[in-house]
Amino acid sequence: MAGYTITEEEAVTLTTEYRSNHTEQTRAFKIDKAEIDEIFAEHPTAMGVRAYLGQKPNAGALQMVMVATDAEGNDILDVFYDHTTPCPEECDTGSVLNNGN
Repeated sequence: MAGYTITEEEAVTLTTEYRSNHTEQTRAFKIDKAEIDEIFAEHPTAMGVRAYLGQKPNAGALQMVMVATDAEGNDILDVFYDHTTPCPEECDTGSVLNNGN
């Protein structure tokens, strides 16, 4: 995992800064392991996942649209995924990343 992690302090700083600048916005998305597993099962040669922010029509809730990516970082546009749950809607209210405490 070397190179892919940040400290808790960095994570709290980043999420606190975001919340202070986007007080009424979606704070996070919960992504089920099963969805990630499905993406890689459907695309066994994929090297990553890209997540795009979208919005339901007429200024509805934010959604996350995910696609597999190839070795060059290009989107694989044959299957699209969105079974994420936005926060607020489903949040960990006790998380320091959600409330800064």
